[in-house]
Amino acid sequence: MKKLSLLCLLTFALTLFVPFAAFAAEPQVPTGFPKGFTAPVDDTKGTPIGGYGGGSGAITHNPVIFVHGNTRNANDWLPVYKYFLSKGYTPNELWTLSWGNSSIQNVDANDENIGDIRNFIEEVLRYAQTINSNVKKVDVISHSLGPTIVRKSIQVYALEEVIGTHVMIAGANHGMELCAPGINVVCDELYPNSPWLQALNSPAENPAPIKHVTIYDGTGIYDTAFKSEKIKDSPAIKGGVNHPINVEQKLTLNHDELRIHPASMELQYQSVKDNLVEASKK
Repeated sequence: MKKLSLLCLLTFALTLFVPFAAFAAEPQVPTGFPKGFTAPVDDTKGTPIGGYGGGSGAITHNPVIFVHGNTRNANDWLPVYKYFLSKGYTPNELWTLSWGNSSIQNVDANDENIGDIRNFIEEVLRYAQTINSNVKKVDVISHSLGPTIVRKSIQVYALEEVIGTHVMIAGANHGMELCAPGINVVCDELYPNSPWLQALNSPAENPAPIKHVTIYDGTGIYDTAFKSEKIKDSPAIKGGVNHPINVEQKLTLNHDELRIHPASMELQYQSVKDNLVEASKK
């Protein structure tokens, strides 16, 4: 009975990170990457990684890289991608990749994927500089397990100088109560006050000069990953610009809606839109 209960808890915890859109037909997404862009491969396995971005348009903003959560894929970001296009961003300014294992039964540890993030950031920068030599930084918008992977990549590979703004949506920056040691490799890293999180949050949660922004529930009610008074502010970053959006805007957004609701997408856009890039001189 105990084993059955633990299995049920594990299945429930992991399904939090499976998009509700997965149960419907996948939306049509932009196709792959443009000529001249080196398509990503898994840093530890050497296998191809999916995703999309680029293809046309000038670069007048920091390119934005969208990073999904555990067991997800780049399709998570299609509504946000389209929203940014509607606001004037070009395809060459918008990028996303499908990192990690998509199987709930075979989840990847955060540390196995940080190289994928570093490599993708470097390639987006390299490609963007062929279009506008003044591009020096990217902005990153991450969701769910994405924030901790991006933060670890920044910490391990010293990426502070190449990221302008990091917007983190519903990230487990201080752990999840659903996690406990021994459930799986992700929970070994992300239970509250785990050694992995202690190392991630030291010596500072908001390494300069990156601007850190968070968007999360904040009520302890609507996002099941942080559904208690004790853990409701886990996604917030000390020294960051923190938006408990359900509190601030009197909304009831769940874990996935926090990424794709119009109020969240507008906040994501407002957080990065002023990171402009001067046009290359001819």
